[in-house]
Amino acid sequence: AGDAFLSLVKSITSQQLSGKAAATIFSRVEAGCNGRITPLSIINTDKEVLRSMGLSYRKAEYLKVRHLSGRSNLQIEPE
Repeated sequence: AGDAFLSLVKSITSQQLSGKAAATIFSRVEAGCNGRITPLSIINTDKEVLRSMGLSYRKAEYLKVRHLSGRSNLQIEPE
């Protein structure tokens, strides 16, 4: 499930951005998650912090709400 979530985060991060901008933002999110992007690390990161990393409000909201609302089939496992 971790690989699927990582792919989801990469996909959402890169939407409507150049490759370089997307890579920069993804790197910031990865660093902000202590090098390990997981559903739990995203849920535990405040939306404003995600925004400060370069994600739009909508993208930050989507990543967080998608998993909290149960609309995701990805499992949230303890880290």
